[in-house]
Amino acid sequence: FIGNLALDMSTEEIEQELAKLVGPVAHVELKTGPPPHFVSRGFCFVTFRDQACAETARTVLIQKTIKGRSLNVSWADPRRSVDEETMSRVRTLYVSNIHLAISDEILRAYFLQFGDVTNCVIVKNPQTKQSRGFAFVEF
Repeated sequence: FIGNLALDMSTEEIEQELAKLVGPVAHVELKTGPPPHFVSRGFCFVTFRDQACAETARTVLIQKTIKGRSLNVSWADPRRSVDEETMSRVRTLYVSNIHLAISDEILRAYFLQFGDVTNCVIVKNPQTKQSRGFAFVEF
């Protein structure tokens, strides 16, 4: 994980900077916001060839800056699987990447095929009232 990246950096720029600092990397996954702009969220996940390369890169990058910003470098924690009992208590689903033309009613109608929907809200920008591209569906 590398955080505190300049928001104007592209995946290619990050790869080039990392190549200069620690050598080539196997993959960079730059995290971006929702469509249509896909603006950088200022962090990425980097895959290295092997554990030794990753450890060396982490040690080097902790002390480095890119575009005048001190990097926040740490190991990415793998997602843990959740036990069945905990999942049985979950009632709200987070839905992302929702097209701007989708309404609460259309989303609710779609999710009815999976059970009774008690609440369905597409989150909107308070000023513009436009969808922010994500919603919560409660069963």
